[in-house]
Amino acid sequence: MRPWCFVRIFRSRRDVVSRSRPTVSPTQASPRLLEGAAVGVVGAGQIGGSIVRCLSRLRPDITLCAFDLNMSLAPRVRPFALFCRTLGDLVRQSDVVVLAVPVQ
Repeated sequence: MRPWCFVRIFRSRRDVVSRSRPTVSPTQASPRLLEGAAVGVVGAGQIGGSIVRCLSRLRPDITLCAFDLNMSLAPRVRPFALFCRTLGDLVRQSDVVVLAVPVQ
């Protein structure tokens, strides 16, 4: 795994400041972020499903909704999130929407 690189720009030259991992985890940096919110994930494939699983484990206080055109992905997501039948349902139920769809 590649180490994190932080770059600062000084006038016209770039200077590498450090090559270390961040010392603060996302949950420590903003513990109240998304508190009690409803998060919707569009795309329940590998990336969207991973986001749903991680959020459900790290933030059990938030409501998770997921949507995908491929209904066969619903059983993979249902233990962690509510699977919406339409995109409109997901948008109505969510405060924050994450797009995890192919760019093509």
